[in-house]
Amino acid sequence: MRILDRFGVKWRDAGRDIILIVVSILIAFAVDAWWGRALERQAERAQVRLLIGELQAGRELLDATLDGLEGAAAANETLLSLMNPEAEGPETERLLSLFGLSLNVGFRDVRASVLDQVLASRNPIIASDSTLMLRLEAWKAAVVDLALDAGHLERNRDVDIQAALIDTGFPGFAVASSEFLGLPGSSFPLEPRDVVRDPGVYAAFYYRAFRLRLVSGTLKELIGLADSIVTELEGR
Repeated sequence: MRILDRFGVKWRDAGRDIILIVVSILIAFAVDAWWGRALERQAERAQVRLLIGELQAGRELLDATLDGLEGAAAANETLLSLMNPEAEGPETERLLSLFGLSLNVGFRDVRASVLDQVLASRNPIIASDSTLMLRLEAWKAAVVDLALDAGHLERNRDVDIQAALIDTGFPGFAVASSEFLGLPGSSFPLEPRDVVRDPGVYAAFYYRAFRLRLVSGTLKELIGLADSIVTELEGR
């Protein structure tokens, strides 16, 4: 009996040690899994903060671009108001000033690198909300469309308007840009009456007015969309 009792004690001790080892391993696995998930969650939140920063930077860029577009649109509409068959034509300096204001529109690409990562990885903080995901997709698509619209405006300036002005005898952009780019002045006389009476010039600037209004509307929608997305992300 004593021998069996001694073996029984040893088996009980061994069993207790095995249980302690198994429990310790399970706890270690649980802690490791919890820590890994905590690190993933931290990375997900860091990605959301980067996305907020990217959207805010894009919104500021769009706001500055909108200011420039509205100034160009106002000058363009003034030009259109001066263009008619009986127009005497404005002073040359005023005409050149209006040309410069209307044509001086620049675009910079809105960055979406973090957004691309978020959409590709389907960040759980964001992907859990299908409506938010759709709005982010809409932002990305609108940014692409904006780049295309900017290309149309550049073509209007560099091709349509330039061709129309040259057809009237206007010396290209040498006159309008000489003081900004240091180009030599033109030897050809500029007759504002010929420019503002030409239907081809009017058509080119009328198309520009359409494009300027279209892009301005897109910019306002994008600015509003960026503000609403950022507000929602900051609350997560």
